[in-house]
Amino acid sequence: MIQIKVLEGLRPADHAVAVARFMSKQSYGAGEVVFLKGDPGTALYIVLKGAVEVHLGDVKVDFNPGDSFGELAFLDGEARSAKITAVVDETEVATLSREQMDLIRKTNPKFAAIIYQNLGVGLAGHLRTTNSQVLALSAKELVKAPKLSALLAKIGL
Repeated sequence: MIQIKVLEGLRPADHAVAVARFMSKQSYGAGEVVFLKGDPGTALYIVLKGAVEVHLGDVKVDFNPGDSFGELAFLDGEARSAKITAVVDETEVATLSREQMDLIRKTNPKFAAIIYQNLGVGLAGHLRTTNSQVLALSAKELVKAPKLSALLAKIGL
């Protein structure tokens, strides 16, 4: 049984119950689009089998069984910020709609709190990684700046 990160804090046996009761499942073939950048954000997705790839410009990141994606649009209702495709045949994902999450929140607030907390922790981790990458890129640019200034001075600009 896979460990679904967004459900951590629940008993492992409850993961299957949560998926069966509140989520729907879809299967995708290799290269098939799960959603496109700009699509409406109506659900959270969890990889159950196979893998999906996030396409954000030139950056591609794989998500594997237990990983969730689509959190931003799920939480704020905005359009999808990236394109997602299946990496392998028979990729299976579970979706948790915003309506189902509202039902969970009303009927089982503790369960909803666990999901929201795990989403927050996951997004905080993504933000920390992004901050580190931005800082590293900024540092590279600062190193280049004096060299560029010297080169421009040499050619009279």
